[in-house]
Parts: sequence; structure tokens; C-alpha cells
Amino acid sequence: MGFVAALLLVFVDIPEDAFWCLCSVVEYLLPEDYYSATLLGLRTEQSVFTELLHQKLPKLAMHFTRHQVITELFATRWFVGIFANTLPTETTLRVWDVFFFEGAKILHRIGIALLKVAEPSLLACESQQELLPTGCGDQAREELAHQKRRTGNRPHLPSQQQLFTSPLFVKSSKMEHVNCVVA
Repeated sequence: MGFVAALLLVFVDIPEDAFWCLCSVVEYLLPEDYYSATLLGLRTEQSVFTELLHQKLPKLAMHFTRHQVITELFATRWFVGIFANTLPTETTLRVWDVFFFEGAKILHRIGIALLKVAEPSLLACESQQELLPTGCGDQAREELAHQKRRTGNRPHLPSQQQLFTSPLFVKSSKMEHVNCVVA
């Protein structure tokens, strides 16, 4: 939660307003018990994320299973910091714009998008040690930086329209119970 508070303090002029914004995030946008001692809300969101990973990126999910990598090993960092400790600040602010508008379901969408970007390099890893040192999100960040170096422009990030209407997020009858939680 420290990264979230710090970023809010940087971009919100009045500290009291940053505090109330943080309160709104915790009380209204994130599930109940997200930052509690039991982390029940966070664990629930991670379970949903794991189900979505198996549904939307089955090759990568099988690769993780084969190397005994569970999503909690990297997604906890993403979800606790709402990507503030994972993505560049400019990208984090874009994510937060949508997060403030749509809520916690964005955590799943961004997490799946990061894994989709990094999927080729993650599938090339041949051991748990290769997969985990960078925490998966760093692999996506490295891929985006590589795109920027290669093209000389800002890396291509999917627009909100592309991201939220892509086949990755189309509801399926099998995932109806998950989509009810996510929606």
C-alpha cells in the first residue's frame, strides 16, 4: 500500500486529498479485506486471476504449472501495489485512470495483458529460476523497452478500447462464475 500512497502524494497537490483518495481506493474500489491481516480479498482476486490465466493464456498457464510457478509469486506484488511498483509511472497513471473508473477488475485485465506481452520470453524460460527472478512483470517491461529501442518510438501499448474488447476479455459460459466476480 506504500507505493499507492506514495504515488498519490506525488500527483495529488493537497496531502489530505491524497489521503481521502487512498481511503476511497481501499474502501470502495478494492474488495473487502484486501489489505487486512488475512488478505482474504487479495487472495480471492489472485484465485480469480489464476482462473483467468488458465482460460485466456493456456499455454503460459501450463508452462507455469510445469515449472511449479504459482501466480501468487508474482501477482501479489502487482495487486498489492496496484501496479505502481511494477510499471513505469506514465503507464501506471494510465492504468489507474481506468482503475478509478472501473474498479478492481482492471487488475486482472492489466495482469493478463502484461503476461500476454511477455509470453514469448516467458515460454522460452526453461526453469523456475529463469521465470521468477524478474517477477514476470519485469519481463513485460523489458519487452516494452525493447520495442521502444527497436522502433525509436514509444512502445505500442494496447489502447483501452483494444485492451477491454480483445478476445482475452470476452465472457465465456465456462467462466461465468469468474466474470461475475470480476465484473
